[in-house]
Amino acid sequence: MKKYLPLLLTLSLLIISSCASFDLVNDYSMKFDKVKVEFDGKPFDIFDNTERSSAFVSESVLANFADAFVGGLTLTIVDASASVIKFEGAMQNYLDKYKEKDCKIIRSNPVEDYLRRNMGFEIFYDCK
Repeated sequence: MKKYLPLLLTLSLLIISSCASFDLVNDYSMKFDKVKVEFDGKPFDIFDNTERSSAFVSESVLANFADAFVGGLTLTIVDASASVIKFEGAMQNYLDKYKEKDCKIIRSNPVEDYLRRNMGFEIFYDCK
């Protein structure tokens, strides 16, 4: 039993951390309207929490499906999701279009599922 303890602890931590990620995504998607924005020819969905000056940015549903398909075929060895630069670019496009003030991105936190696949980014911003 002792030899399985590290494995059980690791699996438990993965499950707990993935639940937190899904809670974060659900919190944004249930409380805030989705705005579609394009960056570099790719569609992104943005859920903006104006009170916290943060947003959850994810690839569109079709792109998420394609990324999951590639990840499944390669047993999650290949991550086909967009880089943080593209998520931040989509967020900056959103800020430029929908905010009246000069806004800039402060930081971006990746949001991953239990298989460590990228679900999107929680991006914090500041408007003057």
